[in-house]
Amino acid sequence: MDYDVIVIGGGIGGASLGAILATAGKKVLVLEREKVLAGRMTDISFKGHTINAGGHFLGEPDDIIGKIYEYAGIKLEYTSEIGESPIYRDGKWSLAREFFKMDKEEYKKVIRAINQTSFEELAGYDDVPLRTWLQKHTRDPGTIAMFENICRGEFLMDDWYNFSAGETLIVRKMYFQRWRRPVTALWPTCGLKGTVENLMNVVNTRNGEVITDARVVDLIVENGSVRGVKAVTRANDPGEDYPEPEEFRSNSVVSTVPVWALSDFIPRETVPSSTMERIRFLSRIENRILIMGFYAATNKPVYAMDEKGVHLWDHGERTGCPGYAYLQSAFDPSISPEGENLLVAGGFIDGAYFNPSRNAIEKLLGNFVSEVEDMLPELKDHTLWRNRHLYDYNLASKPGFTGKGRLPNKIPGLENLYLCGDGIQARGVGTDRAARGSLACAEMVLNGPIPFFEGIYRG
Repeated sequence: MDYDVIVIGGGIGGASLGAILATAGKKVLVLEREKVLAGRMTDISFKGHTINAGGHFLGEPDDIIGKIYEYAGIKLEYTSEIGESPIYRDGKWSLAREFFKMDKEEYKKVIRAINQTSFEELAGYDDVPLRTWLQKHTRDPGTIAMFENICRGEFLMDDWYNFSAGETLIVRKMYFQRWRRPVTALWPTCGLKGTVENLMNVVNTRNGEVITDARVVDLIVENGSVRGVKAVTRANDPGEDYPEPEEFRSNSVVSTVPVWALSDFIPRETVPSSTMERIRFLSRIENRILIMGFYAATNKPVYAMDEKGVHLWDHGERTGCPGYAYLQSAFDPSISPEGENLLVAGGFIDGAYFNPSRNAIEKLLGNFVSEVEDMLPELKDHTLWRNRHLYDYNLASKPGFTGKGRLPNKIPGLENLYLCGDGIQARGVGTDRAARGSLACAEMVLNGPIPFFEGIYRG
């Protein structure tokens, strides 16, 4: 069967892209290699709890994902926004606004400098550490520490020299201009997986199709132009080592998968060797951020200072890693059985220092669990069960790895193929970055901007 557009990947990027194009009148096919949709926004059901695997939140309703919902004719609703963010250091918790002891006038001066600088000029600082830019505008250590703390929580790194100035300043400018504050986050009423599924329903109800358990293994290329994909699906995979793939035809193919998954289907013989080398380089584990996740069900809410706060620390006393924790059941009580609560915690690992040996991983995860219990001591007495895991999260947003340091949205030598997803050029944080990249690629497919999204920063 032929389609107007084939979308590879069923996470928030693929769902956003599919919903935009389906609403624009295109016949869309979405192919997802896993048996379930949502990618890193998927849910894990465990002992009656619905656990989010990635520690995600969403931005304001009128920002990118909410606007995509509105464009598709559906509404994205939220339970509540995050509260104060407690910071842990030297054995105690403090609220962020009190912890950094900023000079308010210096803080406002930096905000004015960000707002008065164009997005294009800020992008020119992609290769510069955030602190270098900040010191041109202030010498107040509290102000510098506050901005670096925000960057740490968003881009999941610790060392100040690894914070890209361009990337974090562009995000700050988006937030300051729209909401007059440096950061905001909300929890969707439908849950994170539901956020993706609602957009996929738009594809299904508008003459499109979504197929899970469909692994794309090759592109169909004719005279330098992509004309579809070959995929191994549940229907044609009877268990052989090399099942026969099925062809799906289209004059436009958009990949939303991470850069390290592109080599599964990009035909090496049709693209420049420099492009393949760039894909291999960006795919290396030392250029990624990993997250160790820890989940604990408790018989009472466990938190520090603010039930709806996202708790942050910059240097775990046992692992040396930065991390976060939040009470997911405080945002949505329906995710836990009555009388139980769910704490979600994550620690960030710079892939450059990651030891993949089993013993090292077991020790790291054990230390992380103990670390969280040290910071939230009530956990030890009120935990009903706990679980943990380790997974790849994203490409590190270090200087040189943002903006043009990432793979472009189009590859020379392959017409009609468009790229978004982790490791591809886009701006924003987490789910917002994925959605902005999808909007940019949707407009490339449609050969022009969509007037409805006027004023939304693409990146």
